[in-house]
Amino acid sequence: MTPVPDLPCIWVQAGVLSYRLCDREYQCERCELFHALRSDPLRLRGGRPATAARAAADSETRNGDERIRVFMSHFLAGCRIDLNRSYSPSHFWVQMLDDEWHLGLDGFARRVLDPIDQMIVPEVGASLRCGEPCAWARRSGSVMPLSSPVGGTVVAANPTCLDSTVTVTGEPIDDLWMLRVNPSDELGVLFRDEQILLWLSAQIGAVRQRVAEALDASDRKTGLGATLADGGTIEMNLERVLGPKRFEALARELFPVDLT
Repeated sequence: MTPVPDLPCIWVQAGVLSYRLCDREYQCERCELFHALRSDPLRLRGGRPATAARAAADSETRNGDERIRVFMSHFLAGCRIDLNRSYSPSHFWVQMLDDEWHLGLDGFARRVLDPIDQMIVPEVGASLRCGEPCAWARRSGSVMPLSSPVGGTVVAANPTCLDSTVTVTGEPIDDLWMLRVNPSDELGVLFRDEQILLWLSAQIGAVRQRVAEALDASDRKTGLGATLADGGTIEMNLERVLGPKRFEALARELFPVDLT
């Protein structure tokens, strides 16, 4: 069986800490250090849980399903964040360079949507409106709209990001811009600095919850449990792990878009 990779703490990935391994499967709301760094009034005191509910949650984490931990470790491997950029709820990173918005789809989104057969983007010269689709991920016979975090005019599209052969297992594709946009005055909600960590932690938690639900479902025939048996392989296609209905519900949650 493939060794489980160590999970770096998200504060290490953000450059706040130099070295620390995560032992809570990115369940940051249960981590004393996470609350301490946020100066959260609900942080744990004296190394003990502040409430019985926290004690139960810690016990559940320690005794949680090993299969979920293994899956999440592999699922998140290679996903990165860059605090020099801003991130939108639709999982585009946004950066202003040379008076243009550079937009790129983050690695977490590509992992959720993998495998992507084709990325469809507007033609050069097309107008984008904040909150409306600026790209469409074609996968498994369906199309997932991805909303634009900014308004403006498309200046260029990066053909590398549209190539279906590019995956998060290769080069760090979260560093590649997908669209360059001449900006208008429209700018949507963007997460910066610590907000990025809080938002991404919630997104990871949403995936983990759906995986746990799929694992516990009585009608599950194949999927996560079967792939994690000794000598087996880990299925990285999230739709196969969750099933179409759960995956569709998760996708609507992770990729909000205004289609009105």
